[in-house]
Amino acid sequence: DYPSIVKLIKAWTDYQDGQKILLTTPSVLLGYRVEVYRTEGTTQWYTAVIKSYNHASKNLTLTDDTVL
Repeated sequence: DYPSIVKLIKAWTDYQDGQKILLTTPSVLLGYRVEVYRTEGTTQWYTAVIKSYNHASKNLTLTDDTVL
């Protein structure tokens, strides 16, 4: 009956699902293209590919896809 509310709830649950993946199994994201916000430089948003995940440090390694 309220399509706008249903749409907002779907967006929220999709976001929560993404957060759960980042917290529990980030290694499944290898190879995915992501948008990254860069604080320095002229291009603030750019796309990159997730190349690796370090379980010890919990760091993702990204490659700017302008070099691909």
